[in-house]
Amino acid sequence: MVCSRGVARRNVATIFACVMTVVAGISGCGGGSSTNPAPVGAIAVTLAPGSATVQASKTASFSAKVADDPKNDGTTWTLSGPGCTGAACGSLSGTLSASGVPVTYTAPTAVPNPPTVTLTATAVDDTSKTAKATISLTPAAGTTATPTTVSVTPGTANIATGGVTQTFTANVANDAQNLGVTWSISGTNCMGAVCGSISPTTSASGAAVTYTSGPSAKAAGTVTVTATSVAEASVVGTAIVTLAAPAAPTATTAITFSPVNVDSGFGIPAIATDSTGNIDLAWINTDGVHFTRSTDGGTTFSMPIVITSDFSKNLQNNLLSMVVDRVGDIDLLWYRVLDISDTMVGYNISRSSDNGATFTAPVQFTTGTQPIAGSNVPTIVGRPDGKLVVTWIDASSNVLAEATSDGVTFTAPTTIAPAVAGASGEQAVADSAGNVYVLWETAPTASNCSISFSSSSDGVTYSAGKTISGASGACNSQASASVGSTGFLAVTWVADSTSLFFTQSLDGGTTFATPISITTPANPTSDEVVSGLDGGVYVVWTASGATLFASSPDPGAPFSSPPTTLGVAIAGGSTSLSVDACSNVTVLGANGATAYQRSNDGGATFSAPVTISQSNQDFEQQLAADKFGNVNFTWADDNNEAVDFVRLPTVCHVP
Repeated sequence: MVCSRGVARRNVATIFACVMTVVAGISGCGGGSSTNPAPVGAIAVTLAPGSATVQASKTASFSAKVADDPKNDGTTWTLSGPGCTGAACGSLSGTLSASGVPVTYTAPTAVPNPPTVTLTATAVDDTSKTAKATISLTPAAGTTATPTTVSVTPGTANIATGGVTQTFTANVANDAQNLGVTWSISGTNCMGAVCGSISPTTSASGAAVTYTSGPSAKAAGTVTVTATSVAEASVVGTAIVTLAAPAAPTATTAITFSPVNVDSGFGIPAIATDSTGNIDLAWINTDGVHFTRSTDGGTTFSMPIVITSDFSKNLQNNLLSMVVDRVGDIDLLWYRVLDISDTMVGYNISRSSDNGATFTAPVQFTTGTQPIAGSNVPTIVGRPDGKLVVTWIDASSNVLAEATSDGVTFTAPTTIAPAVAGASGEQAVADSAGNVYVLWETAPTASNCSISFSSSSDGVTYSAGKTISGASGACNSQASASVGSTGFLAVTWVADSTSLFFTQSLDGGTTFATPISITTPANPTSDEVVSGLDGGVYVVWTASGATLFASSPDPGAPFSSPPTTLGVAIAGGSTSLSVDACSNVTVLGANGATAYQRSNDGGATFSAPVTISQSNQDFEQQLAADKFGNVNFTWADDNNEAVDFVRLPTVCHVP
């Protein structure tokens, strides 16, 4: 600032002020510039939602955001209304909140007149800055002249068990906040998930939900689908669903592969399915192992290819085995006789890693004496990593194992148990994690026999053998094992030729439950246990000339008693039993010709035998079920010198 001397007359106070201003460095009095900071931005408040309709005693959430709030002190909240004051306007979960933090408004029990409340959010740091929301209050549900109602559409439905779906909607009248409904189900013959499921379990008025029927036909009967108003819990709407057992599936017409020298000790088939449902079928003929595949559910099969093997000295039935592992490799195991006296055999393996288009040249991984059919034949199991594990008992009663990752190069034999007294009945199973479980019979004397067990997490190193049949009998034999979808290991065996026992392990074989007895007539044999996809345990066996069946709904639960007598004869050592995710049980056998029996209620009842062959000279009936529930049958037909195939389509819709 310049204080001019050229002014003739100047007010003294003005001059003094000018001087002081210059000293302070503030512009004015003719010039200069300020060094003070610029003023901060103006605080602003926004509130969401800006309006809401709330029933008496119900709640709604609001939040306020404060812009340019340097101290982040947030807002205070107040309620007011033209027809109310204080609690008569409602209440808040808090009267102070940080920016963006919601508060909950609870409407009064009595609606004021007029039924309007104003919610105000005021900035703490600038009380001149506010935002408001208008709340319209309505009477409690059911208290108006038009009460809350719920109607479900359709009101009735008729569907089958087994995962069949039905869509429902609930329309809610006088639901001012559109809170919608919650869904629940109950049944005359079921509880909880057995009755089925609803998805989603809450819905707005008019929004569709899907009911899925329970998997097992045990739930057949009526199921009530209930929609309950969220706003008024006493208001419901219902629909009645009548559940029927699914119609029995019809088996396809047999497909025949011929000529096969069944009556010359060949023709014994093997069957397996892969993770996508493709069907692999193989059998032995004089010129080698024949393999074919179906990729269309058994409608057509590829031209069989032959894996050449010298069977010129073979005279007896040859038990062919096939495993499809979880990466899709197909492994075949068989033996061929090595000498004209029919005493020594060589065990061979061949693998395909291209869906059965080609197979490796057979690899003879061990030799042994001519086996009695079904006794001491090596077992093959596939791990998820593609490693194939072979286990067997050699001529010196050693329990052995080898592994291969390519079907050609094998590890050196691993001794699981050396020089086992009376070793016999070896078998192995693998779980989805790749753990391998091996069982065999140890028999120091004819009256002292036990079931022994060992496990491996890698297919190469094995735990020390241990007895799992304690306290079940003096002589235990004929063990059968199965691994459930949840990883539990189920084992059955015969004790003293009079009893049938079961045990299980839930920790990968570290511990086993105390064996429990399954009711049976005398002389049980050929026991086969299956861990069903539905979580149950199922057993089929032969006793006193009859085929018998029993089941347990959960691992460790008692088995059904007395057992059910079936009308088909099962083949010892074969795969005869299948259970799908809907508790449909299929047992394959013969009643003169090849036939099966079916239960769609977990084995509580069975159909009469259904014949699927016109021959009375069928042998080695085998079945393989895919993950969808389709069951595929094969057998050797001696009358027609052929291998036959039939498919039983699924009626189960649970993925």
